[in-house]
Amino acid sequence: MKYNCVSYAMKLEEESNQDNLENLDWTLAPAEAVEAFAEKHGLLIRELEDEHSILASKEWMIVFWGFIYIYDPDDYSEDFRSSFPDYHFARKCEDGIWRERMAWEKPIVPIDLYEKIKLFGAYGYKPKFFAIKKAED
Repeated sequence: MKYNCVSYAMKLEEESNQDNLENLDWTLAPAEAVEAFAEKHGLLIRELEDEHSILASKEWMIVFWGFIYIYDPDDYSEDFRSSFPDYHFARKCEDGIWRERMAWEKPIVPIDLYEKIKLFGAYGYKPKFFAIKKAED
């Protein structure tokens, strides 16, 4: 099974019927699409003000950038990228370090959140922070 940034951020890597990026609803506003995806997978989600927001018991924090239209000639054809909105997620782990999985089957790596904010900010995309927990917790 393949995993990407959303499956890592939302801790969905163990699901047997995992949906991935094709199932974020591009017709919704970005925050609504993230919320709908999380709820579809039995997760409780709430939008946070920023990365310093307080989490409740059993919640973890994720950050989302999207929907992003960036043309990268080294990765995709111009036609594909111009017609396909992308996104990116990262997760703050229990040790306080932000980590991400950049793409399908890539390793999980630590990130500098502020460098990532600066990178996506150069294209006009601000981060949206969410608290998530499993509905049964």
